[in-house]
Amino acid sequence: MSDTISNQVPAQASVETTPGRGGTVAAVASGILVAAVVAFWGGGVVLTVVGGLIGGAVMLLPAGYWKSMAAGLVVAVLLGWTLLSHGLSLPFMLGLFFFMLFGLVIGAVIFRYAEGLRPMPRGRVVAVTAAVSVACWVAALGQECLSYPHDFVEKALRHPRVYIPPNEVDRVEADLHTFIVKYLDTEYPPGGVIGYLRLAAAGRPVVVNIPTQPTPATIAPMVPAWVWWSRTVLSVVLMYVAVWSVTRDLAKPPKAAAAPIGAEEAAPASS
Repeated sequence: MSDTISNQVPAQASVETTPGRGGTVAAVASGILVAAVVAFWGGGVVLTVVGGLIGGAVMLLPAGYWKSMAAGLVVAVLLGWTLLSHGLSLPFMLGLFFFMLFGLVIGAVIFRYAEGLRPMPRGRVVAVTAAVSVACWVAALGQECLSYPHDFVEKALRHPRVYIPPNEVDRVEADLHTFIVKYLDTEYPPGGVIGYLRLAAAGRPVVVNIPTQPTPATIAPMVPAWVWWSRTVLSVVLMYVAVWSVTRDLAKPPKAAAAPIGAEEAAPASS
């Protein structure tokens, strides 16, 4: 009787450590998906190819710590560079909600690939969570910095004191773009990403003085300095909290499997 009962208990499933045919298909699909997202957001040929290769390579890694880290980083950077970078510009800091929402998605990806390693050291779980959260935040903030000249030109063109001569919209756009790039270089050195961060943190207006404008025009900052500081700090904090709410269970041992139905009733009979 005991032999019969033991045969009814399913063997513990082993964690797959090497990708099979399904893993190859998933790698190809992941690479195509990542490349499509990068291309859609204007990443260029090089970034599209590199993104596709990385997205596919992640799926071919053995399941475990490094795969969970790589998968989390790929998803985090893609979401940060595309959706969350635009979420930062939403009014009333509504974009912070999406940092929490997509933080849950990123945490689920990490948990999926590291679940077989439970229980993991708590310090390692914290390190993975922090690294992925910061990577997503840096990607979102970096895209905001790189998009600033374009965003500034659009805002300046809507300003009532910016004069646009007939049939010279393209010229005014080019002059405004050249002006703001040089303005960051001279007023907030070294310009570029660092220059934008200094400008946004200061929250100062920009006085536009270009040849096509008869009089200077003062362009207000994209958002007040306190709003920029608040959303910048809160975004990374909320991202970490959201990811950690999922990954913290990796530091706990998995729950014991429930006994098969009828095993408790059959146990006394074996004795």
